[in-house]
Amino acid sequence: MGLCRDDRGRVYVRIEDDLNLDRDGIQTRLGEGAKVALEDLDAEGQLDIEDLLGHYAGELRATDQAEEADRVQALARDARQNFLMIIPQKVQADPSISTE
Repeated sequence: MGLCRDDRGRVYVRIEDDLNLDRDGIQTRLGEGAKVALEDLDAEGQLDIEDLLGHYAGELRATDQAEEADRVQALARDARQNFLMIIPQKVQADPSISTE
């Protein structure tokens, strides 16, 4: 499960041990040479997950899927245990190359 928030480029991925999607499993699935970092959720990530999954749970409830909505909200309540962030690393331009 991957959740993207906005133009910051963050992607939130769910930890699922049963599918070998723990930190190491996710790290090995990142493309070799990818300019990204796999990190624990920070405070902003926690809020993003709560917001995204809160909206999703609301939609589930609106379609009579209360049990699934409860499961999704439980994931959000314990977001730091259930999700990691993939964050693009800033690439610094080579100062020897002129852009003028």
